[in-house]
Amino acid sequence: MAKTSLNNVDYVVIAAFKAGASRGFIDTEDIAKIVSDLVPGKFMWRKYNDQIDLESVRKRLYDSRKEGQGSRMVGSDKQGWSLTSNGLKWIKVNLHIIEALSTNKNGFQIKRVKGKEGQRYKFEKNRILNSSVHEKFSRGDLDAIVLREINDLFRVDEYTTELQTENRISKILDLFFDDEYMFTMLTTILQLRVKLGAKNEK
Repeated sequence: MAKTSLNNVDYVVIAAFKAGASRGFIDTEDIAKIVSDLVPGKFMWRKYNDQIDLESVRKRLYDSRKEGQGSRMVGSDKQGWSLTSNGLKWIKVNLHIIEALSTNKNGFQIKRVKGKEGQRYKFEKNRILNSSVHEKFSRGDLDAIVLREINDLFRVDEYTTELQTENRISKILDLFFDDEYMFTMLTTILQLRVKLGAKNEK
């Protein structure tokens, strides 16, 4: 659901995305630097207002993992931080307020696919559009899609850890962030994956 205002957890999630957390794990200090540029004065010490309050940023990053905050991030201070598929979907839904967040030179900007990443975009798009999942999706037969097909689509299996799974899924979603059809299709398939996974656990 789109928001009309942002809180401190939202700010660090946005900063993490801008730092590249949809494509890998990002260090707390890198996120802290970006969020301090994004919302000047918001995450600074009261007494020493020229210094970033790293503990304040760290707390919000840990909060972003909680279900009550949408489970938008995974990771830790030691490992680094990565956006989940929920986090990337939240960014997409709230672009209207995120893009208006800052007017300074370090304001939020959406990346565009180009160079080597553009080649990967073409390869992955061709792979996904020619998959059995997309064939069934395109004819509206979601009930025919099985969990194994979805996992194959996102290149995960029973040996992939939860962190690795989130990271691989987020990388694919990030690649198609500006492709409305692909992003919508993939997020729909992810919702189906959750349902099918829940059925398998019963």
